[in-house]
Amino acid sequence: MAGSVTVFSPAGFSDRLARWGMRTVGVVANLATHLPMPLKERLADTPPARAAARIALRGDPSSPEAKATRFGIQGLTPGAPYVRMVPRIADYDFTSRPISCPVTIAWGDRDRTLLPSSAEHAHQRVPNARMVSLLGVGHIPMADDPLSVAEHIRWTCSAADRARGRAEPFTGSTARDSVTRGTTP
Repeated sequence: MAGSVTVFSPAGFSDRLARWGMRTVGVVANLATHLPMPLKERLADTPPARAAARIALRGDPSSPEAKATRFGIQGLTPGAPYVRMVPRIADYDFTSRPISCPVTIAWGDRDRTLLPSSAEHAHQRVPNARMVSLLGVGHIPMADDPLSVAEHIRWTCSAADRARGRAEPFTGSTARDSVTRGTTP
């Protein structure tokens, strides 16, 4: 059993339109498995593909850090975990149930992959969760704002410590120890 849970843009809370979008991504990923790897490499490096990756994955597609973003093609091989996972994400629907530990659900307000509007569905199914909007953050919050990600994880761990009546706060190693604003781990 978990002592605390912190999730970022979790699957299972999307509406019909978002699920349709994920199914479409799954079909495209499956089709891409049939292309030769050198062609996939060239396509992933084209300006339109890189722009699409920045828009889909990053909170500020124009930031210097986002310029290097591109879709990974390593997972686009027949039977690869990503190719098998995407249709399952589209079909997964989180079932509301009691959760006996502190939960933080955080969503980037610029997430274009799992839409922030899904946060309302998440709150309905996990009503005791702490809901957090990550301002200016896209689908990969660890890349857009690693310090904020670490702080939210730390907060949830500390809430678990307080719930268990510990006098001392969570002091384990955290991402903050090795991350500074403007860099990624």
